Amino acid sequence: DFEKELTVEEKKKLKQKYNIKEDDIVINFCGRTIEEKGIKQLITAFEKIKNIEKCKLLVVGNCNYAKQVKTPFEEELFKLAEEQKDRIIFTGFIPNKELYKIHHISDIAVIPSIFEEPFGLTVIEAMASGLPLITSDAGAIPDIVDAENAIVVKRGEDFVSNLTIALDKLIENKEMREKMGLHSKELAKKYDTPNYYNNFCEILYTIGKEL
Repeated sequence: DFEKELTVEEKKKLKQKYNIKEDDIVINFCGRTIEEKGIKQLITAFEKIKNIEKCKLLVVGNCNYAKQVKTPFEEELFKLAEEQKDRIIFTGFIPNKELYKIHHISDIAVIPSIFEEPFGLTVIEAMASGLPLITSDAGAIPDIVDAENAIVVKRGEDFVSNLTIALDKLIENKEMREKMGLHSKELAKKYDTPNYYNNFCEILYTIGKEL
């Protein structure tokens, strides 16, 4: 699904739904709105970017998948985003089969996890959609991306300020975004079903020879 394309009209309608102008640069976060996912740090970083007036941040998801229950942490996020409420859009839960549409109206995907993230489908989905990525150095994420399709930001006391720097870098450089996005698509092919199956069989064969 994430390789599907939207028509110009479909993109236009979806952008209108979220009050996104045609020339806005759209940054997305897709995931549960829980502390471990780094969404608070992303909102804080976004509010410090240089050209916020030409950007929108789409926060896609909630704390508990399809169950729309607001938590104290989410209330904290809404309060934090209040000053930029026209620029930070909380979409709530969106079914996985519809997520590709969000990616195709986006220019940048951010995955700012602060805990040791296991192999993340969110990363693959953004890559398959042809997006440049900004990620943290959490868990398996750096093993999935590379320097040509993602800016990997080290966690720690400078995490928020370095997220802002990474955002500014991609926001200001359309050519870089497009180049990284093309590489994302190529890199995502490593994880499609045929390749995954072939790699799995190769591992089993190697293990079998060693027994």
